Amino acid sequence: MKTLHASLCASLALACIAMAQDAMTPADVIQQVAECMRKGGDLAERSAKATGELQLRQQVAEQTVNEYGKPYNAERVQELERRAKQQKEYLARTEAELAAARVESAADRAAKKAEAALQAKEARKAYRDAATPFQQERAAALQESQALGTALEALMEGVALAPKELGVAEVKLNSNVSDGFVGLSWRDAGGKRLAWAHMRLKPVPAEIHEQGKLAGKYPVHGLSDSSAWFWAGGVNVAFVVQKAEWRGREKILEIAAKLIDPSALAALPKIEDAE
Repeated sequence: MKTLHASLCASLALACIAMAQDAMTPADVIQQVAECMRKGGDLAERSAKATGELQLRQQVAEQTVNEYGKPYNAERVQELERRAKQQKEYLARTEAELAAARVESAADRAAKKAEAALQAKEARKAYRDAATPFQQERAAALQESQALGTALEALMEGVALAPKELGVAEVKLNSNVSDGFVGLSWRDAGGKRLAWAHMRLKPVPAEIHEQGKLAGKYPVHGLSDSSAWFWAGGVNVAFVVQKAEWRGREKILEIAAKLIDPSALAALPKIEDAE
């Protein structure tokens, strides 16, 4: 579509230039330009109507082929399910707005607004009634998770290393028990962050597509000059360096093994065994 539209614009531009070379008044030129613009817009609209669905079918088919070409990945499935849910919710809201926007009569709009306001009031009440028990449950769970978070952080303290020879002066931990998450942050004496890691207790996938090994043993499934993703037992780790000297695919794995004890992570009970 973009190529067709570009070709049309080029052809119309040449036609406009040819006409402009004739002895025309400024008004004639502007009129012809307006006509060129109208014709170009009309042609683009008709082309989009005639080919839009076909182009969508093509894109869907190509994306499907591309997806089948990838190995199965449970995390990919979860991500697409989440994205599909978000887009369905967005589509529902947009369609409701579109239906309202299409009403032309001011009287009809006023009447429908009053009707919609009543529906919104009822929907708010229904939502509050349904959400209240969960809010109470969340409050109780929060108190429990705060205590568990302290215990989880204490468990992970032995995992986080602070080698002084690397300039590490402090390691900070934070956690979110409901997500099985522990965050680590390494800082120098001036408080500047050198690196950070997000660790999650997760079921280990049946197949891990490795890009290397950490400490010659732990599977790395993602790697760049500034970040590495790896598994150690039942813990998935995203490790990111911010210190320039620690960048590089080989260097980052070396640093990760010095700041995190993967054997201590691997020794932890796996989350799937506790479920």
